[in-house]
Amino acid sequence: MFTRVCVCAVALFLWMASAHAQMAITVFNTQNSLLPDNYVHTIEIDANGVKWVGTDLGLARFDGAAWQIYNTVNSGLPANSVRALLTDTGTVVWVGTFTNGLAKFDGTSWQLFNTTNSALPDNHVRALARTPAGTLLIGTSGGLAEFDGTNWSVYNNTNSPLQSNNIAALFVDSTNTRFVATINGGFTIWKDTSWTVLNVSAGTAPDNTMTSISTDTNGKKWTASPAAGLCVYHGGTTWSTYNTINSGVPSNAMIAVEVTNPGEVWGGTQEDGLFRFFNGQFTVFNSNNTALPDNKIRCLKKESANVLWAGTQTGGLVRLDASILLASHELVSDHFLLYPNPGGGDFVISIPNADLYPSIVRVVDMRGKECYTTTSHTATNLRLHLHDLQIGLYHVRVETARGIYSQKYVKNY
Repeated sequence: MFTRVCVCAVALFLWMASAHAQMAITVFNTQNSLLPDNYVHTIEIDANGVKWVGTDLGLARFDGAAWQIYNTVNSGLPANSVRALLTDTGTVVWVGTFTNGLAKFDGTSWQLFNTTNSALPDNHVRALARTPAGTLLIGTSGGLAEFDGTNWSVYNNTNSPLQSNNIAALFVDSTNTRFVATINGGFTIWKDTSWTVLNVSAGTAPDNTMTSISTDTNGKKWTASPAAGLCVYHGGTTWSTYNTINSGVPSNAMIAVEVTNPGEVWGGTQEDGLFRFFNGQFTVFNSNNTALPDNKIRCLKKESANVLWAGTQTGGLVRLDASILLASHELVSDHFLLYPNPGGGDFVISIPNADLYPSIVRVVDMRGKECYTTTSHTATNLRLHLHDLQIGLYHVRVETARGIYSQKYVKNY
């Protein structure tokens, strides 16, 4: 199906591209760009570095300087609410929509697949992935489909071991092992004719719902759970789980995860911003401590070793330069003494270096919420009586003109 494409070259926003080199966080929204809507469901980056952005009001293509917007009025896009994206080599992009199925766009023409003209099991397309053989895996609200360009195979809870037809995320590794995350149906692993279902009732999964899958160099699958936090699948029936009880994850309600570098994982939560997990440490970024426009993260996509893109629910599209963001964030430091730690909320802060005065002292929980603040002007010991703090993990920050220094504090009774 041939269609006219509206090309919107916007020289006004060239400054944004150049600003990338200086800014830790760059925000694109409906007020400062041609992004069609501030609710960003999905992001894909093609081989040329072009960003494809799926919103509730259309599909956006952004090459760093110019925007092209596709919707049901100016193109063959079958529905404006875009929920899944996948780019092929060259200029082909596959677009999964909320209500009208799947579209293939080659840069000029559109080809549409829905429940009327194909074997697509449902018109709500939630996830897309490629197999090593080049076939397309399509996760819908009505089951899983595989399409080789001509033939369809459909799998659901009546003809396969799938426990739920609502497919939330897909990942395929180099051995053609398919990892299928479902809504309320557990985590399914499928290779050839072998299917393995991991779920809560069998004690083989931390949650029956997972919404995002990413892999690291060791083959571990990092997943986002809306109830169990950050979950890591090691193989067999072995999982690790990071939640608000045992770690610095800011919320158990996760929705996105992306492995960016060896040992470095970023997570997006439903209401509590972003976090970075590296060398066993969690660092939280939210609208309180950064320029992040919205704490409701919907998707994450890695561009390079240092650049990460995030889609938010109300704040638009966000580009994060991790090298700048981390350099400007707090420094874990022994510049001050904190004792006793762990403790019951009664502790002493001693800052022996007089060059750090005056200092603002803050106690912040893992959600980024400030629990206490004061100003210290001398090198004498500062005793805090914070018995009302709930049991858990906190950051004690000493903010000075030379930087922000931080230590963790554990209140255990």
